[in-house]
Amino acid sequence: MLPPLGDQAARENAYQAFMRLHPWGKGQSAQKAEAPAPAWMLRGIVDLGGQRFAFIGAGDEVRRYSAGDALPQGETVVSIGNGSIEVKAPDGLRRVYLYPKPEEFKPPPQ
Repeated sequence: MLPPLGDQAARENAYQAFMRLHPWGKGQSAQKAEAPAPAWMLRGIVDLGGQRFAFIGAGDEVRRYSAGDALPQGETVVSIGNGSIEVKAPDGLRRVYLYPKPEEFKPPPQ
């Protein structure tokens, strides 16, 4: 059994000593330790009355996104086209296609 810690200053000193041990890795605390966001995949695009929505799956969940919304890994939906979306990531803009482009399509092995 552990002895009682006493006053607030003693509790704070014990906490700081514990955190210097980096129990969750360097630079992280218990409050900041989070699981990484799951990778996402473009599942569909819908046009409802002139407004387009992208359906994006991450893990077991599929959600609807509009232009300007933040994606699970922090990118932002810039625009939603007929068969692709444009996303803004820290390294720049990129286009994500709903279907493979013809030059990327590989027929199944026979």
